[in-house]
Amino acid sequence: AADKDADSDDREQWAKANPSYPKRTSEQAIMRMRNNLSDDSFRREALGIWDETATAYAISPDLWKAAAIDDVPDGGTVSFGIDMPPDRSVLTIGAALRYADGSAIIQMANIKDARQVGTMWAVDWLAERWPKTASVVIDAQSPAMSLLPELKKAHVKVTVTNMQEMGRACGRFLDMLKAGTLKHPRDEYQPQL
Repeated sequence: AADKDADSDDREQWAKANPSYPKRTSEQAIMRMRNNLSDDSFRREALGIWDETATAYAISPDLWKAAAIDDVPDGGTVSFGIDMPPDRSVLTIGAALRYADGSAIIQMANIKDARQVGTMWAVDWLAERWPKTASVVIDAQSPAMSLLPELKKAHVKVTVTNMQEMGRACGRFLDMLKAGTLKHPRDEYQPQL
């Protein structure tokens, strides 16, 4: 990237941000971008300079902090969700405790480095808890779907969500958070959440 305080027309900064300039990426190509984009867009696209104040959150940090609790009350009906990133580096099991008053508490139930211990531990972990579990959910697009056959063999019934169901669930999550009916343990108790 170019220097953050770079002049957008400085050819040396163009070269710093674009190693292919001026041989493979011509001055004419960069000038075309310069003329067709706003200054902010050009700085992002051609120079790799991003606006440091432009930060967007799906969940307001203040809203998340306000939903923190110190203790998880007894009771509640437990459901688990399983997910993995595309690189399958880690397997995460999240828990949601739903209470009779309509409130819920979410928390990290378990997380392990799949590169070190694999993923089959999750099958045993969920099978052990299945008799007292309302549901186990995996999104259809999640790499964790590879566990579905083994979970079925272990008699764990899995709900597979599609894109529309996941969208509704995310919307419900935010609605409950804003309404104050969704809580979570403080971040210092589970920083990975």
